[in-house]
Amino acid sequence: AIYRKKSEEVYTTIFFIKKKILDAATSHLI
Repeated sequence: AIYRKKSEEVYTTIFFIKKKILDAATSHLI
């Protein structure tokens, strides 16, 4: 249960980082 919680946190962090990079790239293109 602890391991799963940890991996969920990592997945969420990666998701937000990718979203930030995508938003930055999009605004840069525009």
